[in-house]
Amino acid sequence: MKFVENNQIKMAHEVKILIKKSREVLISVAFLRYSGVNIIIDDLEEMIKKGGQVKVLFSSGFGITEWKAVNALQEIGAELKCYQGEKVFHSKGYIFRTDTLAHVIIGSSNISSSALIEGIEWNMSFDSNEFNCDDIINEFNRLWQSLDSRLLDDTLMKELKRNKNVKITDIGFKEDQEIEDPSLPSYNELMDDTKNYIVSRNKVNTNQWQYQIYKTRLEEYSQRGKFNIVIVGDADANDPKIIAIPYDYLKKNILPVASCDDRGRYLFEVRKSDLRFNWRHRISMDGKRFKYKK
Repeated sequence: MKFVENNQIKMAHEVKILIKKSREVLISVAFLRYSGVNIIIDDLEEMIKKGGQVKVLFSSGFGITEWKAVNALQEIGAELKCYQGEKVFHSKGYIFRTDTLAHVIIGSSNISSSALIEGIEWNMSFDSNEFNCDDIINEFNRLWQSLDSRLLDDTLMKELKRNKNVKITDIGFKEDQEIEDPSLPSYNELMDDTKNYIVSRNKVNTNQWQYQIYKTRLEEYSQRGKFNIVIVGDADANDPKIIAIPYDYLKKNILPVASCDDRGRYLFEVRKSDLRFNWRHRISMDGKRFKYKK
């Protein structure tokens, strides 16, 4: 039994490990956000392709669940139902089953990037050797089979599409909110490669710049103290785009779920049009939040 609070143990890390071990995953949460689905969807998809089963029960209450999140799960073959009974649906439970064991996480985490990575959450993680999980599994099945739990249809999906204006924390920021980090140093200090990790594009096409960051170099710089990842786009232009991302932010919000290849590189692309960073399939961040302005 362990306490998962997104400090010493990240909820995302715990969930991803358990998905890989499971043949069935049952999730009951108050809401689904695409920022959170992003983090676990590849693991769920791989499990389903191997014959596993995923059931997700959620609520459309308060207008927080995103259509995009529901649609993404539907596309990989997960089964989904939306609870629409009279009572407030506020459960946050994750059940992982193998042929011989059940593992449960219950606490405060819905499916969003904040809940899975950097928000303050209180969750308990335990298996059926430590605690009898039958009542928890039976309650999920009862809710799943309830007439109050509605299968997805065109009408429900249209309702979810209208949930566009809700503002909740997404990767540490309000959605659609432009943020310029006031702590960024001057241009000359940023371009000092003895203090900051400067990354230039290694390939280019018409729509994207491609980059790589080496894990060993990150570790070297981190031993010196705080530093920024300085990304240079259009280096030959009169007004090159300079983006400086504090390493503390990257380490906390992106690297725990970004893929690192067998050469120890974090690979990512930046869309020129909107400075959207794609760290791997379905994991992204907005570089405009950190764009350096002289």
